[in-house]
Amino acid sequence: MRILKRSLVASLIMVMFVAAPVWAQETGSITGTVTDPDGAPLPGVAVTISGQQVPTATVYTQANGVYRFPVLPPSSDYVVTLGLEGFKTIIQEGLIVRVGGNTQINVLMELSTVEETVTVTGSSPIVDVKSTSLGTNMTEEYMQSIPSARDPWVMLEHTTGMQVDRIDLPPWLVPSGISVFRC
Repeated sequence: MRILKRSLVASLIMVMFVAAPVWAQETGSITGTVTDPDGAPLPGVAVTISGQQVPTATVYTQANGVYRFPVLPPSSDYVVTLGLEGFKTIIQEGLIVRVGGNTQINVLMELSTVEETVTVTGSSPIVDVKSTSLGTNMTEEYMQSIPSARDPWVMLEHTTGMQVDRIDLPPWLVPSGISVFRC
């Protein structure tokens, strides 16, 4: 019984080693490089393949612009479509894949001629280029929105360029519990 198991396992291993190269030889591949008009590789290009022998599949070019469809059954009706925003879409039809062969499709993608009109509306702020002073106009609505608008030090804290860390009045001018200024 033990000899039968060993011979069966040995037979299966032998079949796997013999059948694997035969299966690999029944397929072909499509590879290529995608470049821009300057000859630089284009990463992220969507490369879609379709045909009667395979379902539609999409891969993206790598950083060096290379794409690959490694295992394809032999056929003469493959269609490869390459697309990237800002570039013209390229369609290669009637590509032939032979058994054990590699079909090399290198593509130069051209810039698209899409025209866009950008309209910017709005007014530019008034800038005084001769003065370096800072100022803030505090409206009544703005002061009402500040929780303690009766305190002039709080209003100064909200002024651009001001930083208040303490009240700079002598203690004898500030009676306890009474605000110096009323707004």
